[in-house]
Amino acid sequence: MSENSKKNKGIGNVIAPALYMLCFMIVGILCGKYFVDEESFPVFLEKMLIGVFIAYFIYFIHIIVHETGHLVFGSISGYTLSSFRILKFLWQKDDDGKVHCYSFNIAGTGGQCIMVPPEYKESGDNPYFLYNIGGVIFNLLLAAVFGALYYILPNASDLAKVIFLIFVDIGVFSALINGLPLKGLENDGRNIYMLSKSNEAVRAFYIQMKGNALLKKGIRVKDFPEEWFVMPSDTELQNYICAVMAVYICDRYFDEGDYKKAAETIDELLKKNVAFANIHKQLLKNNAMFYAALINDKEKADSYIDDDFKKVSKAMQTNPSILRGQYAYEMLINKDKEEANKKLDMFNKAAENYPYQAEIVSEREAIDKALMNDI
Repeated sequence: MSENSKKNKGIGNVIAPALYMLCFMIVGILCGKYFVDEESFPVFLEKMLIGVFIAYFIYFIHIIVHETGHLVFGSISGYTLSSFRILKFLWQKDDDGKVHCYSFNIAGTGGQCIMVPPEYKESGDNPYFLYNIGGVIFNLLLAAVFGALYYILPNASDLAKVIFLIFVDIGVFSALINGLPLKGLENDGRNIYMLSKSNEAVRAFYIQMKGNALLKKGIRVKDFPEEWFVMPSDTELQNYICAVMAVYICDRYFDEGDYKKAAETIDELLKKNVAFANIHKQLLKNNAMFYAALINDKEKADSYIDDDFKKVSKAMQTNPSILRGQYAYEMLINKDKEEANKKLDMFNKAAENYPYQAEIVSEREAIDKALMNDI
């Protein structure tokens, strides 16, 4: 592990896995408690498996409830809905006035409710707390409802009691995993903490949300407002929300076709202790690797492909940016046209149902560069 990676680790990286284990350990205990009296082991095993299936279904419900909480409390704060994603299914209202469903996945997230905040005020009166905490509140409210049902309906069946308590268990777990502002976690609670520490973080948060809305409208990163592209100070780069502004700058160079400048800037940032969200860091490395492939520098290209990069690439194997990087590597480094064409086919398929077509235009331009080996 690099020194930079070590510095970005925190107690959250220990607490989160422990919470997951505890949550599903409680599910097992609950199922065992209510089904242990079954005389037939096959029947006991069947009910245990049903209990586990129910737990995963309830977890899915809590994801929906969590994102709905963001929607409700964001609306209260003056935000407007941009897109709503559950697992890899993203719904958004496009310029034609219709709601369309797209395929879109972000590694490490079960869902996402993206909203457009009201206009940023230099005075500092910019709401962010309710939008960020809304999901946690809704998880706890649903847990409280089913906790009340457990006591209100003492004569309910064993299966019903299991369902009630699993709703409570997973609701509390979801609130903790999303609400604890622990270092190492990039969750709602940590967002609130980091936003409370810096006005620049609030500005960066607003820009990121506004930028997402512009991408949805078909506006490319290179055409975003000029004033957005200011490199944060080294101190601000310690805040992962501020660090998004550095990502925007690198993405702008890439979108303009200046792949060399993008790669150089990425390399400079990777040498620093920048608190990038992991997904941003790996996508930046993907862009730097792309340039290394263009200049046929295998050693440099391979330097970006570490375990974290491989893990995110696998989790986002249908992401157009990842596929574009893999295409360039296979075409220009490995000289494997057959494998490169497979990646290109996968890219074209993913591009058909991708919500941000402005990004696809940029990706296709990069692929053309790789195909022509023209830098």
